[in-house]
Amino acid sequence: MASFPDRASLAVLVLCCWIRLGAGHRTNDERAHVVGLAEHSEGLEDEHSFEVISSGTRESSGSAWKVTTEDKKVMEQLLETLNPPGADSNFTWQDDNDHWTFGLVQLTAQTAKGSLALHMLHRHGLASLLAARAAKDAPLSQSAATATPETLGKYVEGVEKQSEIQDLRELLLGLSLSGLRNLHSYDHQWSVDNFQRKVEGCSQREAGGCILQAGTSKKAYDWLAKQGFSPRAEVLVEQQFQGLMGDIFKDPGLKITYQNLLTPYHTGRTEHNTRMLDVSQDDKFLTGSVYWEDGGRSRNLRIDITPEKAAEIKQADAASKDTLIEAELQRYIERMTSSHKSFMGENRLKIWTHETAEFAGMYPKYRRLK
Repeated sequence: MASFPDRASLAVLVLCCWIRLGAGHRTNDERAHVVGLAEHSEGLEDEHSFEVISSGTRESSGSAWKVTTEDKKVMEQLLETLNPPGADSNFTWQDDNDHWTFGLVQLTAQTAKGSLALHMLHRHGLASLLAARAAKDAPLSQSAATATPETLGKYVEGVEKQSEIQDLRELLLGLSLSGLRNLHSYDHQWSVDNFQRKVEGCSQREAGGCILQAGTSKKAYDWLAKQGFSPRAEVLVEQQFQGLMGDIFKDPGLKITYQNLLTPYHTGRTEHNTRMLDVSQDDKFLTGSVYWEDGGRSRNLRIDITPEKAAEIKQADAASKDTLIEAELQRYIERMTSSHKSFMGENRLKIWTHETAEFAGMYPKYRRLK
């Protein structure tokens, strides 16, 4: 049985869609609100349903993403990088026991931490913030009238290659996954605390319309506008993104794989209660459930193994047996997700261009409040 604290006991299962079907990046608070799944097109609701477990906010520190001493040192470097003298926006962080998740954290081509780092660069605007300040090294501008999802994608790809952005990405990857999630959560909770009831679509229950910290930077917005990001561009990249998500869920097997292996909580160390079964001399497999440190549970797995590996596991002591089974589990996950990860790698710019476009839409809302 799992030895980890059971986050699922703090939560209820709700259906939610991260996809911005009219409203944007969605999360849940301790009150376990059920977020309605907007209709993308008839017949796609089930394919676009994600399992999301709501969790504690500031009143429930046991559910917060933990920060290590080393994480705090990296946070200091991040804040120094993001707040140079003369900056027109202020990026802050403190450990406030917040708990938010990024619904695609396991569904992109990257690892969970790599995915969340890119999400911070693009949806949270950290790349745009730094690119605007280092404009001399940025890609060529294009007009909003001629911009297409493809040309905007080339801009995003170019920004990721800038030295300042690469250095920032390395800082983000220098955090533990939990520490990075803590930073991500703080930015979202800050946006709700500052803009709920002021901006449409911004509340603890529905945060897609909120303005994140970097979204208050006029310099970042002006820079993105010069690169072709506009309300028109946001519509185009939204359509492209929705098409991508529709393509993903044409594979009926992915929904099962997502629910059992790829939710935001299928991360961290694992515990298992698997056992080995022999169907025949040459047909052997592991079966059982796996419990993940961050609250995920993979049920009723069947992991085929070779007769040689079965013999090795049978003969191993308890510690070695766990190590061998963990290795088989990782190979199983790679087999089950390799096709999807390859597809997402080929289409990665559709995701991050969409996130950049959503970030570009924040400052106009902020400007109207001033």
